Amino acid sequence: TAPVQFELGETEDLIPGGKLGSATEDVMKELGYSEDEIKAAEAEGAVCGPVDLAVLQGK
Repeated sequence: TAPVQFELGETEDLIPGGKLGSATEDVMKELGYSEDEIKAAEAEGAVCGPVDLAVLQGK
């Protein structure tokens, strides 16, 4: 669903798919980071792994 809605017609409610950060490790690997570097970045809080979007909504 498009994040912008116009009054021209009906649109379905936006239902986010996946999890926030679900591709972080894959992207970092493509950029050349090692497994140890990725885990260190996660431990430092510089990046995060998959997070359920409900967490961001305070649920």
